[in-house]
Amino acid sequence: MKAFAFALAAACGGSQGPVTPPVPENVLDPSAAGSATAGSAIAVDHTCIVAGGYAVAVDLKSATLTQGDTGMSDTQWCASMLAGVATQQMSSMMIRYDGDALAIEWPAGHLATFDVLGPCEIAITSQPMLSHLEFAAGSASGTTTFTVGTQHQGDTCTATNAALTVTRAP
Repeated sequence: MKAFAFALAAACGGSQGPVTPPVPENVLDPSAAGSATAGSAIAVDHTCIVAGGYAVAVDLKSATLTQGDTGMSDTQWCASMLAGVATQQMSSMMIRYDGDALAIEWPAGHLATFDVLGPCEIAITSQPMLSHLEFAAGSASGTTTFTVGTQHQGDTCTATNAALTVTRAP
């Protein structure tokens, strides 16, 4: 899955850790979103992909972390930036059905684009986190690849194939 970049304004330098501001609205452009099931020949299984709210957790331990022009000698700074986006901005997902069409908001309030790969399998194709998810009985696991940047040109941090867990919220 290819990575993508989006700019996040962040504090650089000094002894403070990175600041993780909100994902900019222009990155989460809802005009590009919509349901992929309308034109798909694959029917979504409603017992696998259940409508409702979900908590999303990203585990960077299994991911390959890379950085571009951060000036840091290790990826600890990048891990902090990537974890911040995952926990502060992308920690909730809403799934609903508009008639028979699947609709996914991720982050909540922003429609995601996706491809239906199987009755219980989808690929999120919209920013900020490209993901592959396999659902079973209302929860999912998979992987995600995403890149964050700072206000400085070339400052990027990428997590490739981070583990992703999606669990029905109570």
